[in-house]
Amino acid sequence: MSVLKNKLSRCIMCGCSSDQTLVYSTNQTGSPDLDLRPPQMERSMQQFRVQECPFCSYTNLSIEMKPPKGVTLDWLRSESYQSCDGIDFINSKERKYYRYYLICKKQRRLPKLFQALRGTIWMCDDDNNSETAALLRLKAASLARKLYFRTINPTYRVIECDLLRRAGKYDTVKNYGRIFALKNRKLLNQIIEFEKRKAAEGNSCCYTIAEALEKDAI
Repeated sequence: MSVLKNKLSRCIMCGCSSDQTLVYSTNQTGSPDLDLRPPQMERSMQQFRVQECPFCSYTNLSIEMKPPKGVTLDWLRSESYQSCDGIDFINSKERKYYRYYLICKKQRRLPKLFQALRGTIWMCDDDNNSETAALLRLKAASLARKLYFRTINPTYRVIECDLLRRAGKYDTVKNYGRIFALKNRKLLNQIIEFEKRKAAEGNSCCYTIAEALEKDAI
């Protein structure tokens, strides 16, 4: 069960107040997706994790949070921010998350940037906006690769593989090599082999970690 509450929040950018939905508590049951999207009920709460001021379009985890350097009211009014780089989003939920991604770009913190873009993809998935989701998955796959080489965390390689398969880059996924990790090597490589098999089938569907690790999955 999830508990939501509304709070009257004052935007730090324009000073206007608006009702914002806060997630006070939630839970999750089941396995995450291969890109680590959580199961329900947390899954349906994702849309409330980012707030947007309805007056100036400032987005952040809270509109009361101080913005990164370079984020000004003039910048929020810019064509690229307002149009979300001209990407074809179909509702305000998707646009809100992408604007948060644009604000995260100002901070130049790669993990946060990746999380914001992945959140945008999940919003597109919920709306069956598959073409835009595929476009953003290619962007996210590039970020996942950079994070892997920066952190040597093999989880990013597995996520990159899933992002590419779901974006239809089957040949790239089929040529993926094995992961030589110190921990969880067997499980990570089992997921990679699952991804490669689905890519060979031309399958871009969503799967959970539990499904990839089932005894008869490979």
